[in-house]
Amino acid sequence: MVPFKKQSLAGGYVMNDDYDGLKRAVRRPSPLVIGLFAFMSMIYNSASFAQDPPKSGTGSSQTSGNPPLDSGASATEQTTKDQSSPATPPLTEASIPAQSKPDAPTLPKNFDSAKKKFAEKKYADATKQLQQFIKDGYTDTSIHDLLAQSYYNQHIYSKAIKEYEWLSKNARSYTVKGQAASTANVLACYMAGVCPGPCLNPNSPKWKPEPEIGAGLWWKEMRTDGRPHFFSKVHAGDKIMRNNLGNPYVDNNIKCPICRGTGKTKVLKDGAPL
Repeated sequence: MVPFKKQSLAGGYVMNDDYDGLKRAVRRPSPLVIGLFAFMSMIYNSASFAQDPPKSGTGSSQTSGNPPLDSGASATEQTTKDQSSPATPPLTEASIPAQSKPDAPTLPKNFDSAKKKFAEKKYADATKQLQQFIKDGYTDTSIHDLLAQSYYNQHIYSKAIKEYEWLSKNARSYTVKGQAASTANVLACYMAGVCPGPCLNPNSPKWKPEPEIGAGLWWKEMRTDGRPHFFSKVHAGDKIMRNNLGNPYVDNNIKCPICRGTGKTKVLKDGAPL
């Protein structure tokens, strides 16, 4: 079949070639479209030139925002110079702020001697040596930790509590802080005759009436992830357990293994075994 031309709306034409029933169309842009594209490109370039004109005295190879090249030096030499010079001065000991420097060693030279005496269960001798370290101005947490354990093993609980409380406030590790606070609380409860176990202590001052929950009953509130959980005093003395989500619950048939549901323990005194 003979090819034929068909005029398009844009002023060009379309070549239609029918060969074995297959039609292929090739569109050629018209002069009108080409002229319109060239005109729009000229307007865009003019607007860009007006917003960021070239600075006077700069070469065509320099772009806006880059530092000028040194006179008398080639572009290659200037690039090498910029790469060889450091952007910031090297970090030295004098340039480090004082608060970011690691603390100086605060353990005495004969601290290992006190540790050896503790390991040999010579707690009294280790205690005297550790006390002297503190008098000499040493404040490392290892000294107070070993001293707290020495007091505990000698059944001097009142002094051990003070050392554990010191560790709960001054230890660097949050783990050590938490463990020290827990130990101090347990010892303080035993010395007060109060059950330190995980139970709804009937002698706790945190029981209070909650009319909106249940009139005529006393309730104790526990919070998990900011959400309140209330238990009535009917469960006083029950052991507090937690499910897979960490929420507390109680079972009427399971009492506290420490106080047996009474909320009290034998008063612990210095010199008595725990």
